[in-house]
Amino acid sequence: MQAIMELRHHVPPPHGGQPVLIGGTPPDSARAAIVLAHGRGAAARDILELHHQWQAAGFAFVAPQAADFTWYPEPFLAPFGRNEPQLSSGLALFAGVVEELEARGLPVERQILLGFSQGGCGASCGAPGSRPAGPEIELVFGPDPADTL
Repeated sequence: MQAIMELRHHVPPPHGGQPVLIGGTPPDSARAAIVLAHGRGAAARDILELHHQWQAAGFAFVAPQAADFTWYPEPFLAPFGRNEPQLSSGLALFAGVVEELEARGLPVERQILLGFSQGGCGASCGAPGSRPAGPEIELVFGPDPADTL
């Protein structure tokens, strides 16, 4: 059974109420945290497997789950409104995770956001006032723009 982190922060639908999985050191006793945001069609449990590969002692690995395995329905270059309400809900979930980790004793300076594809886009956007001051790693892949010329 995977450990789940409860959030104090309200997250609106559709991502509100989705599980936030924990691996590695529990956040309450960790020295730092890595927030892992999965890509479209993937699951939090999939990206959380990275913590077995990294074996970073003292790190909490936290992976929120997107509703229906996608953070937003349209491509990231689509007009903002076409990705609503999923986009804002996802950003609120990232903000909630950052705030929860801070409440558990991990200041934003000791939080790393790492996201793949859609998760990288969402983690890089964050929510106003919620983006960690610490490192941020985005892995965003997509079609080569040269292929469309």
